[in-house]
Amino acid sequence: MKRTTFLLLMSALSAGQAFAGPTYIDVGASGQTPGGQGSTPMLGGDLDTFTSVFTQLSFFADTTTTQYDTNGNAISDVGDRFIDTGTASITDLLPPLGDDEGLGFLSEITIAWTGLLGRLTSNLMPVASNFVQNFIYDSDNTSLSFYFQGDAAGVLGAPNGSFGSSVGASDNTGFTDGQKVLEIAIKGGEGSNTFDSLGQFISGSSLLMGEITYALDNFWWFDNGDNIPGTAGDKDFHDLLGMAIPITLKSRIDQNTEQVVTDLSGAGLAGPLGFGNELFKIHSTYDGSMDFTVPEPGTLALLGLGLVLIPTIRRSILGKRLV
Repeated sequence: MKRTTFLLLMSALSAGQAFAGPTYIDVGASGQTPGGQGSTPMLGGDLDTFTSVFTQLSFFADTTTTQYDTNGNAISDVGDRFIDTGTASITDLLPPLGDDEGLGFLSEITIAWTGLLGRLTSNLMPVASNFVQNFIYDSDNTSLSFYFQGDAAGVLGAPNGSFGSSVGASDNTGFTDGQKVLEIAIKGGEGSNTFDSLGQFISGSSLLMGEITYALDNFWWFDNGDNIPGTAGDKDFHDLLGMAIPITLKSRIDQNTEQVVTDLSGAGLAGPLGFGNELFKIHSTYDGSMDFTVPEPGTLALLGLGLVLIPTIRRSILGKRLV
């Protein structure tokens, strides 16, 4: 895919040339069924394996961001590298649905990523009474992988994905145990973090760009607009791998209820080759939501081939508290 795709895609999004695409999931395509019950109704459910049509996926996530002193000047500034690792669990389909096929109870969808690389592109800049620092993501270094587990053993309330007791992703387990249903190769991105006058993280915003390189056949679907799963004209993600389709992710953190922990235990340790020594880690726990978006035909013509995503993320995961 041409590198110009990133700029075109950002321009198309900012120009408002995209609209939300109602989506649904057919869990039966995985060969698994929630609770191991086949087509037998569970807890008053229906006989099919379709969820209702939804517009968003809400998620809960743990992330660890490691900031390095690439420039060797003992502070975080232009050119310094960082690495993100994280796991997430889909918690709900939005708006609230009558049929979610037991998501979060009889089945689960999890997300995992490692080695999401980036670098700072600006020093702290005063904006009103706060300070802003910008960054970019590297291209072709990692993927976001989505997994489905339909509890074939019929043991209720026992998902594989388990968040550990600590903030951050270091002690999370089981998030890659299910069947892979979607994979998104990261192709770059950019963002910024805002701090108060004391260097405390306030908020973060980023734009990731990627390409969907795998989608399980018949699992993820775009609805044709009739709000009824499984009807003619619905589009399978797997069959659209040759088209450009942005996917938007958003998340927010409430500093009063979520957790952001600065970890200096590894400060001074050598990082990967060319990264310099570690400055600090930021461990984050937060929730958010994910939209699937279909561009207008004119935007598709601009973008050309390659199924892509655009996650716009507002979260604490990338916030770096100054030290």
